[in-house]
Amino acid sequence: MVRGPENFMSRMFKEMQSKFNQYWSEYNLILSCAAILDPRYKIKFVEYCYTKLYGSGAQKYVSTSVNTLYGLFDEYMQNSACPSHAAVLSVATTKISNDKDDNNGFEDYETFQSARFRTQVEKSQLDLYLEEPSHVLNSEIDVLEYWTLCSLRYPELSRMAHDVLTIPVSTIASDSAFDIGPQVISADRSSLKSKMIQALVCLQDWMLASDRASKLAYLIAYSNCYFPMHNCFV
Repeated sequence: MVRGPENFMSRMFKEMQSKFNQYWSEYNLILSCAAILDPRYKIKFVEYCYTKLYGSGAQKYVSTSVNTLYGLFDEYMQNSACPSHAAVLSVATTKISNDKDDNNGFEDYETFQSARFRTQVEKSQLDLYLEEPSHVLNSEIDVLEYWTLCSLRYPELSRMAHDVLTIPVSTIASDSAFDIGPQVISADRSSLKSKMIQALVCLQDWMLASDRASKLAYLIAYSNCYFPMHNCFV
């Protein structure tokens, strides 16, 4: 399309590609984190998608997403008012161990057993979630309801998932949606009066409308030339 004879479409495509690249560079991280928190996708699906996009360079993006997610989870754990389930289990295990008689001749076995149990307990909620089997890829799941049901098992992770999954995502970059100043006033025109700026904005709208009308006329003429039978069914 970019190399075709229609110059206006080539320019339009290049502008669209540029805007998409800017949007993707800003939002792909939060989108990948949200995908990992979907029980149907998790890390493997994100790795698959990045591999389709970047080939051998996908691992860098996957690692960035996973590290970001773990860093965010650590912040939620630090801000949590309640001790984690793992910490409660660790304290309870220590108390039970201290209550036992130390002179039973099996001190080495208890040390071995407690070491294995401690390894399991020290896994974070995020570790345990990622180790669970993924749901069927195309299954219909209300992801927010899923995390609500998991709030007892993964309290901090559930809260984080709700916050991440409810971030509103726009189809365009926020600065482009709310700031048209650079499109109208350049550094050389910053001293223009308000009436002149309003006139420039109106002129820009008229020129764009005229340009769109000419492009539409071209497309109609093009379709009539190459698809004449279409008019018989309209």
